[in-house]
Amino acid sequence: MSPASSAASSVFRPATLSRVAAQTLMDALVERGRVQDRSGFDHLISPRDPSFTDRARMLFANLGSLPFAQLAIRLDAPEADLSAVRRERLGPDAWLARATATWRLTGEQAPARHTVWLTFVGTGSDVQLAGTIDRPDRSPQPIWWGGPVTTATRSGVTVVVGTGQSADQWLARGAVAVSAVRSGLPAGVRARWTGKAVLEVPASPSDFEAVLGASSGDGYAAIGAVTRAEGPPGSAVRVVVNPVAVTRSTPDGMGLLLSHEVVHVATRSAASPA
Repeated sequence: MSPASSAASSVFRPATLSRVAAQTLMDALVERGRVQDRSGFDHLISPRDPSFTDRARMLFANLGSLPFAQLAIRLDAPEADLSAVRRERLGPDAWLARATATWRLTGEQAPARHTVWLTFVGTGSDVQLAGTIDRPDRSPQPIWWGGPVTTATRSGVTVVVGTGQSADQWLARGAVAVSAVRSGLPAGVRARWTGKAVLEVPASPSDFEAVLGASSGDGYAAIGAVTRAEGPPGSAVRVVVNPVAVTRSTPDGMGLLLSHEVVHVATRSAASPA
């Protein structure tokens, strides 16, 4: 076995104290981000990988700009392996941990739950976050995990959009769709719906696939939008829009597409076992 292969197959097992410290760090990181304490946030970020600096700044900005009603990142078990290249860059005391990000936006009744992967470095109780890109799977990602986002809310609609997407334009489209669905639903169904919807519009088709947990060969590139429960049963049901959909549709076609998806939100049919 080559040295590289040996390194790639060796999993660093952090001590219990390090795991506890890592969870304490993530709790503090979320709090510092939400209150926009930049110096406190930066103190929790490892400088070992210079390329992580920009991504950490992006997460800091997103944590402060999104209208979170609930946000927690809880570490799960077990740890996973790092590649030989990443271990060489970060050091022998680096490890990769799975976590669950639970987040709910203001006005939502249920949270989303996503699996995220966190790379830590440290010895003993001294732990810092060193990365968020080491992923042994393609589980769906929060839209704010992968890139900068902008958010806006009006008339029961919240939009979270990636770079290059107009929050105001998607907000206007979403508001028209919600109004149309609200007026067209049977009274009994309308009474069970909050009348609210969340639209996520990633920055690019690849970001669209990352939010869905899909790969380029899964056929999602041709789909205009997907309505789904973001997590296990009972999670938030949201509309994820393919960012190129608007370039393929007329205004009327886009209106029909969004109205169709909002019906799924109103009836929670996307969360149905059927």
